[in-house]
Order: sequence, then structure tokens, then C-alpha cells
Amino acid sequence: MTNGCIASHPLSFLGCQERYQFCLYENKNCTLFTGLYGISAAPEGSLALNPTQLAIFQLYWKIAWAAQLHFQLGFIGRENLVALDYLWDGGFAFKKSATLPSKHWHREVQNWMKTALSIAQASTLAFARVPEFDMGPGISALEHVVPPAEPAAQLLCHRMMARSKQHTSFSALGLSVLIGLGILLITLSLILPDTVACLQTRMSKGMHKRREWVESNSFQLQRMAAEGLGVKNWERLDEDVPILPSGQKFRLTT
Repeated sequence: MTNGCIASHPLSFLGCQERYQFCLYENKNCTLFTGLYGISAAPEGSLALNPTQLAIFQLYWKIAWAAQLHFQLGFIGRENLVALDYLWDGGFAFKKSATLPSKHWHREVQNWMKTALSIAQASTLAFARVPEFDMGPGISALEHVVPPAEPAAQLLCHRMMARSKQHTSFSALGLSVLIGLGILLITLSLILPDTVACLQTRMSKGMHKRREWVESNSFQLQRMAAEGLGVKNWERLDEDVPILPSGQKFRLTT
């Protein structure tokens, strides 16, 4: 029977501090690097913003508010812990787990950061296109959407672009070059052999090269083997595929 192990520290604590900073282009003008509630959502005097920049700032201030760590722990709870991957029972409450690495708390903090970034990414798109879901029997979430009142925020909503799963972006120039090269190669493969054959037949030295080229073809080599067995009367000896008169059959094997 395998002996069980008891954790030396069944309970431990980790304190986290979240700090935020909003900056203009090239970090020339920034807010204080402090807690989110220390940065006003309407930063009169703290940042010199035009109407569009102010609409973007207010949007991301709200997104940062929704992505805060205590909301993750409150709404997602224990399901947001990487340590669940070490459970032996897959969540059947057997209270059995593999040993966690000594620096496992680094992975937990990184996962919280990744979750916050995922929330920010999804919330940005949701501002322009609110996801539709039922809040109750026959009650759609879209019925409770309050559109922005400021003209700059309304314009920002129409300016947002996101990749659609129903469409694929590609380079028209690259596709045109690819199709053009493909057509060129196909055309050359159809024209070049006949062109070279015509030139070779007009040149005295070219006839020998033409004959060597034709007779090295696999079908012409098969014809020569058949002639060695007494199969005669071949036609189209100067072409890629020689043929026999209609109806004549032969076998190369006995």
C-alpha cells in the first residue's frame, strides 16, 4: 500500500498589487503609475486629450476596471487556478494532487495576467458588437444595451475593425503573382517541347540531339525492347509516345 503524504503548508497566502498607467504616443504624457481608482475616468488636466483620445481612454479605463484581479477571483474562482491541472482525480474531490513546483506561484500570477489581457481583448470587441445572449425567457441582452451618448465614442464604435471568421484576408498582389507564374509555367511546358523539336529538326546538328532526346523517352525505350522481341511496324517514332497499328497486341514477358 502506498503511503500518503501530508502537505507541510496546507494553506498559504499571496498578496498582489495592481497598478496602472495610461500614456499618449511615445510616452510623452502619462498618468501616475498607481491604482486604477487613483486615475480618474475623466482626466481633466492629467492628460491633454482630444475627443477621440478621450473616448479611447474612457473605454480602456472601464475595460481595466472589469479585468481587475478581484473580479477574476470572484467570478471565475478556483477554476482560474493552474494548480487544478495537478489534481489526480480530475476534480472528484478526492483531495489528491501531485507536488507543485517550488515556483508555482509564478505560473498562477502569469495566468491571472493572461486572463486580464484576454478580458481586455474580448471587451474591446464587445464595445462595438455586444454579444447576444438570453438574460431570461425571451429577454435578450441587446435590449439592455445603452449606446454611448458622446459623438466621439459613437464614431469610435463605427471605426473598430475585427477579423471575421467568415472571411479570410490575403494579399491580392501575391495571389496574382502566383497565378501568373503558374500560367507561365504551364504555357512553357506546353509550347517549349514542340518549339525545341521544331528548331532541332531544322538544324543538321540538332537532329542528333533530337533523336537522342526522343529515344531516351520511357515509351520509346519500351518500343525498342518490343522490337527486340520481334514486334515491328511501329508508328510515330519521332514523338513521345509510339503506337502500333490498331488492334495489334504484344507481351514483353513470356
